[in-house]
Amino acid sequence: MEELPSLLEGQLEPNRVISIGSLFKFLGTQRQDVDRDGDDRMEPSEDAPLAPLARKRILHSVPEVQGKRRRILVVDDSFSVRRFVQTTFEQHGYDVDVAQNGWQAFAQMQSRIYDFVFLDIEMPVMNGYRCTQAIREWEAKVQRPERQVICALTSHATDDERDLGIELGMNLYETKPARPRRLLDIVDMAVK
Repeated sequence: MEELPSLLEGQLEPNRVISIGSLFKFLGTQRQDVDRDGDDRMEPSEDAPLAPLARKRILHSVPEVQGKRRRILVVDDSFSVRRFVQTTFEQHGYDVDVAQNGWQAFAQMQSRIYDFVFLDIEMPVMNGYRCTQAIREWEAKVQRPERQVICALTSHATDDERDLGIELGMNLYETKPARPRRLLDIVDMAVK
């Protein structure tokens, strides 16, 4: 038990002791999904048994818009969903940025126009509905010439939720789980 925190480069603190066991708090640092240069490969270290293996990327034809690679933003509080969508698009030549909540996405969408944004609905800090509403209000305030293309990617599948998303300014609404080919087709149709 004492080795695990040091392997993960963190600390384990006892939080409270109860009659049937103990509760501990783990303090550590979290690595980013992708560094600032877009390189998410991590070289394994011989002395770090838990080090991830470097992942090979297989790039297919690179989609381009006016001579530039397409860039998408994937916003979801689930690491596995972010990673699934990120990997799907990177393997097809897209540049992919990620965000863990609507607040981060809002900041990223203010600084650039993405070719496409996949946005979860239920997230901490700022949900997808509020993020869409905020970016649409901001676009109107600064009179941005282009509107961000936003597609909900969510497990909320009712017609009322879909209608609310569209009413608040989402362009498309796709439910999870989604197949990679479907996601690629959605982006291809939207950015042509």
